[in-house]
Amino acid sequence: AGQVGTEATPAATIVIEDLGKGTFTLDGPWQFRPGDDPAWASAAFDSSGWERLTADQPWGRQGHRNLTGFAWYRCQISLSPAPGVPPRFSFLVPKIKDAYEIYWNGSLIGRNGKLPPHPVRYLSQPAQTFELGQVRQGVLAVRVWKAPQLSDDTGAAGGFWAPPLIGSPEAIANVKDAEEFQWLRSRQFLFGENLLCAVIALLSFLLWLRVPGRRILFWTAAFALCSPAKLLLQDAH
Repeated sequence: AGQVGTEATPAATIVIEDLGKGTFTLDGPWQFRPGDDPAWASAAFDSSGWERLTADQPWGRQGHRNLTGFAWYRCQISLSPAPGVPPRFSFLVPKIKDAYEIYWNGSLIGRNGKLPPHPVRYLSQPAQTFELGQVRQGVLAVRVWKAPQLSDDTGAAGGFWAPPLIGSPEAIANVKDAEEFQWLRSRQFLFGENLLCAVIALLSFLLWLRVPGRRILFWTAAFALCSPAKLLLQDAH
């Protein structure tokens, strides 16, 4: 498990100079605090007393095991584009558990899922991209909500699962496309297996319609359909 920094340290600015058409990994340090207050999105808010975490692993592995509910990350950034490159940047989030909102200098620029009182969360999350626009300096704030623990939750998850990236819109789009390709490639066997189950379910159901007395065909169709249904409802992006 990672070590948590509990001392009050100044919120250092991450300086990114001559950012061209590539990307920069915002692995931290990020200011972090459990709880919830809308004022924490403001660039003027003083978060120097917050502890510091990295974004390369969940908060449950950095001293906050079993933490659920709301928590915030904050990161001060100073950007300067490379010569000839427009100062327009995008932000990519690989995955955050469970639902979140992204703020730039106090303004909401995007979200994934919905936060309480009517929460919506997605179990399988593709990388999300958000437009920062023409920016030079400011504060990125991430408001995160983690759902209450279920029986299979080890308590180690929560917040960032991998560091976010910042870069030109083209570079961010390329990274997202590459991640989606790798996700599809890694699941070819799973897709084939579920396609076979779906075919078995369809054939069994059609045979049951012709011979209603053979209930085993109906139950075979229902059983074979469970795996494709789970893939579509829970595991598909």
